[in-house]
Amino acid sequence: MPQLVSAAALRQIFSLDEFEPLARERMDPAGFDHVAGGAWDEITLRESAEAWRRRRFIPRVLTDVRSVATTGSFLGREAAIPVAMAPMAVQRLAHPDGEVEAVRGAARAGIPYVFSTAASRTMEEVAQAAPDAERWFQLLLGATGTLVGRPLYWSLATGGAAGIERAVTILRDEIATALSLLGVERPELLDRGYLQA
Repeated sequence: MPQLVSAAALRQIFSLDEFEPLARERMDPAGFDHVAGGAWDEITLRESAEAWRRRRFIPRVLTDVRSVATTGSFLGREAAIPVAMAPMAVQRLAHPDGEVEAVRGAARAGIPYVFSTAASRTMEEVAQAAPDAERWFQLLLGATGTLVGRPLYWSLATGGAAGIERAVTILRDEIATALSLLGVERPELLDRGYLQA
């Protein structure tokens, strides 16, 4: 497995899409294809991407939003942004330390880590790696936030825990920009009225 990118190189990444080609260079081709692909003929994978492209935020103008707070919560637990690291199987495909490195990155970024039922490390190893992290098991999911999978998998393969931190920083900055453009101070104030279908 090629080396992780440097901290300086991570700071030059400004979009989550930039992690995928870097991850492809670092991961075993079969492992990358396993994560990048979808089941059967990948209809759900394709439809999911198309659904995101159909949605647009409706910007609000002349709205006084001097500051925004990107924090959110899941099941009453606070997070840096309303995002948790999705339960992704066999994270050792992305990084030799797999889930151990991923939970460290999620903890440092201030987001919950969701442990997969198909992990390559034990729950005990993950808990020991980041004892103060917000750790959940795959079956405990809330509906007030978003689980992010592939972009964080690619960021793990690219930069380990630091890659995850950078990806979450990019997400936080994008959320802050979107909230400002929408004239909304906090994510929980958003509703369907801010979306154009």
